[in-house]
Amino acid sequence: MYSAQVSFDSNKYLPDLFGEYDRHLADIERQYHITVIRKGNELTLNGDNDDINAAQDMLQYIHHRLSTDPHFNCNDIRQIILNKNYVQHQEPASSAIIVQNKRVEARGDNQIRYLQAMRDYDLVFGVGPAGTGKTHLAVCHGVSLLMKGGVERLIFSRPAVEAGERLGFLPGDMN
Repeated sequence: MYSAQVSFDSNKYLPDLFGEYDRHLADIERQYHITVIRKGNELTLNGDNDDINAAQDMLQYIHHRLSTDPHFNCNDIRQIILNKNYVQHQEPASSAIIVQNKRVEARGDNQIRYLQAMRDYDLVFGVGPAGTGKTHLAVCHGVSLLMKGGVERLIFSRPAVEAGERLGFLPGDMN
């Protein structure tokens, strides 16, 4: 069993880093099979050497992002911890869109591929389960292009397909 100390210069970002009721620290303990003891702005990590090093790197990375990116939030931290994919988030050109000075980041490999497809092709069909961010990313990407002058107008369309329930009365017809 190994032990390592992690300390942070600024306490300003520690509440976000640790999470409400130390939720993020508990997630790190589960993900890396280590124990984390908190005293002020110092953490003591106990466990396997490789796991401790990986957890230290992640903690330092998250603290750095909190101090440099005003749009980095609790949801981003949780995604990074649970997916152990903070290395991918270091490449903002391929996984992020900037819309009105707000950063919208892809949250996983599929969303990164979806964004890349929208950058590479004029027409992209997003198919998948509800709530996976297809429409949100498409609209953000379109607005970003519109604001940069890459396109003159946006056309959004959605299929009118019944998904197990009747749509009710819709004026007009499909033609």
